[in-house]
Amino acid sequence: MSQHANRPPSDAGSGSDEPFFARLRRHAREQPDATAFVELGDGETETARITFGELDRRARAVAARLDALGCRGRAVLVAIENGIAFVTAFVGCLHAGAVAVPLPAVASQRTRERLAAVARDAGPRAVLIDGLGARSPARDGELEGLPVVDVATMDEAGDDAREPPPVDAAAIAFVQYSSGSTATPRGFAISHGALTANQAMMRAALGHDRSWRSVSWLPPHHDMGLVGGILQPLAEGALGVLLPTLRVVQKPMRWLRAIDRWRGSVSTGPTFMYEACVTRVSVEERAGLDLASWRVACCGAEPVDAGVLDAFVAAYAAHGFAPGTLYPCYGLAEATLFMTGGRSGDGMRAVTVDRAALGQGRIAPAGSGLRLVACGRPWAGARLHILGADGTPAPAGAIGEIYIGGPSLTSGIWSPDGPPRPITRLVEGEPCVRSGDLGFLDRDDLVPVGRCDDIVIVRGVNHHPDDIERTALAVAAATAPLGCAAFAIPAGLAVAVEIGRSAARAVDGDDLARRIADRVAADHGMRPAMVLVLREGGLPRTTSGKIQRHRCREGLADGSWPRDVTVVARRGDAG
Repeated sequence: MSQHANRPPSDAGSGSDEPFFARLRRHAREQPDATAFVELGDGETETARITFGELDRRARAVAARLDALGCRGRAVLVAIENGIAFVTAFVGCLHAGAVAVPLPAVASQRTRERLAAVARDAGPRAVLIDGLGARSPARDGELEGLPVVDVATMDEAGDDAREPPPVDAAAIAFVQYSSGSTATPRGFAISHGALTANQAMMRAALGHDRSWRSVSWLPPHHDMGLVGGILQPLAEGALGVLLPTLRVVQKPMRWLRAIDRWRGSVSTGPTFMYEACVTRVSVEERAGLDLASWRVACCGAEPVDAGVLDAFVAAYAAHGFAPGTLYPCYGLAEATLFMTGGRSGDGMRAVTVDRAALGQGRIAPAGSGLRLVACGRPWAGARLHILGADGTPAPAGAIGEIYIGGPSLTSGIWSPDGPPRPITRLVEGEPCVRSGDLGFLDRDDLVPVGRCDDIVIVRGVNHHPDDIERTALAVAAATAPLGCAAFAIPAGLAVAVEIGRSAARAVDGDDLARRIADRVAADHGMRPAMVLVLREGGLPRTTSGKIQRHRCREGLADGSWPRDVTVVARRGDAG
């Protein structure tokens, strides 16, 4: 029996299929004085707010400028951080019939490289920014000659009589560039119809409505931050609270405090942020915190770690956080965002499997072993298939690559010179996109295992890097490690652990590397050929914070990584 799953029609949900942009304009008419977003500019204090009526007027003003620049149907870069200015710019693109391309506001060499790559690929007609500070993307040489629209200096009064162009469901609303965690970023063109369908899936799965309150610190150039953190509350006419991403990464307590103070109903984070809330928020800081309003705590965007979520529940149960609030989910930019999740309120379910069988591509239940998190089922017309290496449906109990079908798929890879280039293939008669992820079904729930390209093969046995990384991080726990990468090199397995500056000064790096090698050998049956202990900043990451294992592998091969200044210890042959 092959593995495929779809939500039965009776469970499809009753969410409206009214297009997103039509819903947004209706909210502006029906509740113009209701607050759409509150911005916490420093991560803690309210610095701005905007109503649905004000948002509509400001977006019209942005659209008028884009009209004058001939942006209809053309890509427009939106290089603004999470906040009201970004929302205004993005909705302005929709009003103008332009194609928004969200990007990080330039703040580092890594984000400048991403900006340059996307600018070359997207063929933009203009760029939207928020202010002309020293790090403004308008000062980037790659954008020379490109018209710049500064939303911070624009007249807020839009033309109320101006009618936006009609919206075709097949028209492209925006382009999501992939994070580049495993390859060069690609631009996935998302249509108005795909956005509407994906929002209906989330509405059916989570059950949220206008009464809910969303709290988001996620970067808006990431699909989870844009579609989940900004567009979903907009579609519902609900209040959204926005925090600058960096402020929360620097101090995770700001996220929890915002949920408490604004009585947040739904908020999302990747595994690393739930872990940071346990390891970097003291018991004293948690005093008086009330998280009882939090109804759905989504966890996605990277492998969901059962141990991390267990620790989060243990740490915050006394502060009103219920285990059923946890909501592990799975999605990808190629499908707009959301694809699978459980029933709201059910909490997390983990599946324990035998490591040795996993290395052979089989799933064998075990009393003790590796705990993998089930990420629910497809909703509202979405479907998933598990295919083997030969491209045929994988049998039950076997691991395969995850393929996604349904109404929210990307239209293809964005091209400024023609229609998007399709990336779907037929699976059991329906168009699907390949995810690049491995997984299997358990009780019809999807259980992701890891990335296809990141599998480490040693002596014919598959080893999943996430599992090895958990082992290494457990050994390094006393140093409060910042990240880990396990990847294949010609000599076998390499493991790199990143630790903070103060820990790097105090730790015996050679001893830590040896202990990591010993534990990996004991738990996984192979000794790493190399273990690196790196100072903060040593691991290559995407602009959304994902570790790039492929850059580690390539950098070791060509000598460009790691930089000597980041190396605390290097043990070849892990001796």
